[in-house]
Amino acid sequence: IFNSALGATKDRIVGTWTYTEPAVVFSSNNVLQNIGGKVASSAIEKQLQQQFEKAGIRKGSMKMTFDKDGNFTQTLGGRTLSGTYTVEDTKIVLSYAGGIKQLVGTTQLDGNDLLIVMDASKLLKYANTIGTLTGNTTLKSLGNLLGSYNGMELGMKLNK
Repeated sequence: IFNSALGATKDRIVGTWTYTEPAVVFSSNNVLQNIGGKVASSAIEKQLQQQFEKAGIRKGSMKMTFDKDGNFTQTLGGRTLSGTYTVEDTKIVLSYAGGIKQLVGTTQLDGNDLLIVMDASKLLKYANTIGTLTGNTTLKSLGNLLGSYNGMELGMKLNK
């Protein structure tokens, strides 16, 4: 279950973060009880990891760097995207060069790990945006997997 008290702040998010694995967060205890908790979470993470890997998102292959002035760079598959970011409550908003504003999602910091998760429809929009900007067609088609996960937020775990 997500702990909003651990949400990222602008001063705590500064640095370079490297993708390690998918993240699945339950938005309510009822969902956790209804679908068998960790077993369901593990199965969904495995499916998400398979789809991410098809799109070239593997452990160590994607990096996000945030600076103290509100700028970011994101590297995936040899392509680097850049823009500006803001942190609003526990949410992070990335604005890519070219004016595409994209709500990335809810953040949680746990030691050297940063989770960035969003509901499935927002993850689909994010994957489509990154797929369009990088020319990655696999990311653009990730939506088939994501459409049916209510009560969960999905995304990525990054490590500093």
